[in-house]
Amino acid sequence: WSFDLYQYPPCACDAVTLDPKSDEDCGGLGSKSDGLVKARGRFPRVKFLEIWEQLAKECQVDSKDLAMIGSLGELRWLFLWELNVQTLPQSFSGLGNLRYLELAITPLQELGPVVAEWRELQGLTCRSCSQLERVTEGVRNLPQLREAVLRGSPLCAGDWPQDWEALRCENREAVCPGFPQYLIEEFHEQQAAGNRTDCLQPFCDTAHASMKQGDFDRNWHSNLREFQGRFNLRYRLAPETSPTMTQEGFDCFAASLGVEDPSLGIPHHISYRIMALSSCEQCGWYQEYKEQGEEPAAGNWSNLTECSQAGDYPVDTAAAALCTREAACTPVCSLIFNLMLAADGDENRLLSASEIFAALESQGLGGVVFPDFVRCMGAVAAAKGCPPGRPDLWTFTEAARVSSSLANVGETGCEECEWEL
Repeated sequence: WSFDLYQYPPCACDAVTLDPKSDEDCGGLGSKSDGLVKARGRFPRVKFLEIWEQLAKECQVDSKDLAMIGSLGELRWLFLWELNVQTLPQSFSGLGNLRYLELAITPLQELGPVVAEWRELQGLTCRSCSQLERVTEGVRNLPQLREAVLRGSPLCAGDWPQDWEALRCENREAVCPGFPQYLIEEFHEQQAAGNRTDCLQPFCDTAHASMKQGDFDRNWHSNLREFQGRFNLRYRLAPETSPTMTQEGFDCFAASLGVEDPSLGIPHHISYRIMALSSCEQCGWYQEYKEQGEEPAAGNWSNLTECSQAGDYPVDTAAAALCTREAACTPVCSLIFNLMLAADGDENRLLSASEIFAALESQGLGGVVFPDFVRCMGAVAAAKGCPPGRPDLWTFTEAARVSSSLANVGETGCEECEWEL
């Protein structure tokens, strides 16, 4: 059950979840909106707050949002993805009733005086915190703190602090060299907990949407390229914290999850167990999507000279996006637009294959395209009756259509967005 926190009358909310990707206004966060601050009076007694990844810079939690969060004096549980700070803001000192803090994907370097004021804190977790190098004595001596899980922190790689009984680290001996040990242990824990098959909502639908977005070859598996790309996308606001993986390490990791043929990647039903605590086999979409992944990619365009390097690439699906006339401004448009601006080296608002490849490569997604990608897509679209304006260059609108299609986030040219494409 959910409702629009910014439109409906006040209620006695105990729990609030904000997903900045869910609407054009970033869920009320960041520089594009002050909705969260305006809604402050609507949940004065909230005890549970989680804010998911922001992806686009303008959706990033900023100082006004942090100040508002710090004013929630009744808060007991706080979960924040992509908190782009090196130290927690002084405004968080007011969270004296906090029992549990979980951070993920953050360049945080210190847990210090602000945390030391949370005398009721019982547990804290920091996931993918590769920059966290210091925890002050005041934090280590918190009277109620029973567990401090620091995933990927340099503190877990050294000998300090031996006397902090609450500290929990990953095994220092790597199970799969070339793949982060802390991720292996984290995924194994989640997989063990996901021992059900029912359509657990909203988690199954959320996991399904996430896996579809990164399944570029539509085969119902995540290979290393797709798996690493999903991480790079999530970590793009704090790229220094993004984990690195080798093919050998990834294959070892997939095998450790019980995958019989790691060369195909990790089947989505295993990923669902990790992400949604269920294989989601009883969801209405499960069987249809699984069967689609077992079918070969639609269309064979190898007879076209421009597509001779396409191989088993889903050319038909990607090129069809050039024919769409959907213009909606969806949450993903901002991310696509920023990537295109970065790629457009000559600032002519046209993208060549080399510019597109460079932009994707910067996000760890170079394998998503092949050398003659643009000309191939154009030739196939022309065969479908909707040729692009130029065979070797895409406008931002054309690039947005194909990008949104490949990412499985709904095809759109983003023309209705306020910025000029």
